[in-house]
This record gives sequence, structure tokens and C-alpha cells, in this order.
Amino acid sequence: MRTSDPRFKGNKELVKDLMTPAFLHEVSAPEIYAKATSLVDLWTVKAKLAAGRPFNADRDIFDAAIDIINAATFGLGDDLSTVKHQLDSLARVGDAELPLSPDGSVEFAHPPDVPEIAAIHEIGLHIGEQFKALFPKISHRYKVLTRPSLVKAISMKDKLIHDEIEKALARLRSGGRVRSAMDHILQREMNAAKKADRLPVFHSPRIHDEVRDGNTIRTSQLHPTIRQGSSWFAKTDFRLGMIKWVADDQGVQNKLRAALRSAYGTALDEKRQPSVTELWKTPVPYLDAVIEESLRVTGPLPVSQRRTVVDTVILGRNIPKGTDIIFVANGPSYLSPSISVPDNARSESSRAKYSHGHWNPEDIHLFRPERWLRIDENGREVFDPQAGPAMPFGLGPRGCFGRRLAYLEIRIVLALLVWNFEFQRLSEELSSHAVVDTLTSTPEKCFVALNKVS
Repeated sequence: MRTSDPRFKGNKELVKDLMTPAFLHEVSAPEIYAKATSLVDLWTVKAKLAAGRPFNADRDIFDAAIDIINAATFGLGDDLSTVKHQLDSLARVGDAELPLSPDGSVEFAHPPDVPEIAAIHEIGLHIGEQFKALFPKISHRYKVLTRPSLVKAISMKDKLIHDEIEKALARLRSGGRVRSAMDHILQREMNAAKKADRLPVFHSPRIHDEVRDGNTIRTSQLHPTIRQGSSWFAKTDFRLGMIKWVADDQGVQNKLRAALRSAYGTALDEKRQPSVTELWKTPVPYLDAVIEESLRVTGPLPVSQRRTVVDTVILGRNIPKGTDIIFVANGPSYLSPSISVPDNARSESSRAKYSHGHWNPEDIHLFRPERWLRIDENGREVFDPQAGPAMPFGLGPRGCFGRRLAYLEIRIVLALLVWNFEFQRLSEELSSHAVVDTLTSTPEKCFVALNKVS
């Protein structure tokens, strides 16, 4: 769908308020915080059972991401939480001997998924597979005809959306608060119907599609073929990638924990973790710097693509209409020294809008959060988002719509994890940053070794 398509504007209109500060802080943040706290609870149990030994964190991050997506989209409770399901399963492990892998890591068995979540997961995997298919439409139709489990999953997903809409309507009509994206969309339909003097249509294809696509596409972004997902947090989950860097550099980890304790001193004095309001409201420049540096070195979108809609000129080159332009976000200027481009090759508007700095070519390849910090006119250390080039979520009207939500989630999750755990440096075998390159770069190994912070 082109940006100029009226349907694009209509879809944006339906969800435009979901990324406002008020909605993010009052509705999305509490749901993210609750699910992140569940991950902390799960890792507290696993850390105790593992007794300092590493374990594979890939599926845990995936489960937490699924929980956050479903909570933000539907407001689903703990009965459909994959992390809570894991916690219940671990309660039955007790002091039983846990199996060890040849690499010395502890193996935790994963319980079967709740059927509704398994259905969403299968659809997400299916969408991910279509990104690799040469003819995705034909591939999709073929698999719908030949894979009964996919048809069942789609049916279960449709029923879940229908049932959750009905639950939300009952809650909203009884005066309940808006607690999810779906609640907000339904509330907007109520208001629009009243303004137009018509009956609201809550089960329209438009509403179902927006709820469905917002959920299943985000779920598909956790699939190994198109994600930086359960390992690097692709649009929904870069968390483990950040943890890998934080575990590798103990100095960064200690400095981040100290910054958090200084910013959230009241929580430290009261021997509790920071509240959700404290997490989004209190500025922590070094936390922002660690997040941005992690996105710079292992961003969710290593490349992005745009198609020219008119004949144009880019860096002095004539580009005809209909040409696909590939933007590389992990190459020169980002992770390696820039390629020299004379200013006269840039357009006048480009030169006028040039708003960010340049990275030092001597350390551009290193993980160094300090590059995002500067001293302001009052002598305070502040975070500078324009310190240098970075494009983790794309740019322009087709950039990531959920960028603000992603930053909020990263901030809450990373702060809670570092507040609660010490991430031990792992062996070279387990801490490798080797990746499998598909549409994105997925890490081969995702392990953590945890000590609970007292």
C-alpha cells in the first residue's frame, strides 16, 4: 500500500493516538511493566535453580515479548501468559537434578503453549516464512490448503479476536478503563459512530484487520527468519542483544546499575524495584545511551528499502522513477568510517537539514555508550540523540509506527533486568556474537548466567 493511498491514511487515523505520550504512559507502560516483572520472577527462579550456570534465554525473551505484545494489543491477563505458564511449570521442578548440555549450560524444559498463544505463534511463523518465499501469495494459499494446523490456528485466532472484542466492550460499557490498543480502537469507533449518528460496527474488517495485523505481524517479527527478535529485540525485542553487550562489558553493566540506583534512589532506599512511573518519568542519560548504542551496533533494521515515485537525483546520480533504493544502516558512517561525499553532490535541502554529528572513525566499531552523552550549558551530563548517524527504525512516514512503544519497552525491560540481576561474562563459546544472516541478522547463541542482586 502506497503512502498516498487513502487507506493508509485511514489506518493511521484509527491508531494514531496509540503512540501519544498519554496513551503510552497510562495504558501501555503498566502492561509492559507487569509482563517485564513476570520475566524477572521467572529468571529469579531459574537463576536459583541454575546456581550460577548459564542457560539459554532465547525462548524466555520470546515468551516475554509475546506476553507484552498480547497485553498491549488485547490486554490479555495472566491466564494466557506464556511466562506465567513457565513459572507454574518450574514450581514443580523443585530440587530435581537439571540436565546439562555439553557446553555446561543448564537445560530447562519448556511446557506446551496455551492453545490460543500457540495459534498466534504458528501464524507468526507462517508470516515469517512468506518473507522468504519467491511467490508469497501463492505460497500462502498453498499452505492454507495443505496445512490443517494453520487453518485451525487462523480460526482460533479469529475467535480469540472476536471474544476479546466482546470482553472489551462489556468492560468499557460498564465504565472500565482503557487498558489496551484494542480498547482504544473500540472507544474511537464508539465516538465516531456517535458523531456520525450511526450504529457502531465493532466487528468490521477494518477493526479486525488492525487488531490482527498489529498482533500477528509483531509476532512474526519474532520469527528467526525476519527478526532481530527474541535475541536482539526486533521492533519488539532487542533486549537480549543489549544484555549480551552488557554481560560482555562488565564496566558498562556496573556503570548502568550505578546510574539506575542514583536515579531511582527512593526505590533503592525502600529496597524495591523502581515503579513504572519512576521508570518512564525519571531521566537516566546513561540508560538512554546504552539503549541507543545497542541499537546502533545491533539494530533491528540492517537495511531498509524505498521506491522512487518520481525521477530524482541522489548524491549527484540520476535515479529514474520506480527504482528500488536500499539504505544500509550497519555499514559506512554507522559501524565503519564513512565514504567521502563532496558537499556539492548533496542537495541544498539535504545540506540545510543535516542535523547530526559524526562518529569517531577510530572507535566507530566499538560498543561505547558514552558516545551518546555530552555536557550541556549547565554542566550536566545529558543524552544527545543527534550525536551521530543511526537509523534503527527507519525514517519518514513509512518508518516504524511503533518506535515510541519499542523505546518504552526497551527502557522498562532493560532497567528492571539490570536492577535485579548481575549478568556474568560467559565463555567465548556461549557469548559469541556470531549471527545467521537472513532478512535480518539473528544471533546463533543467546545464553545468560545470572546472580540475583541483593
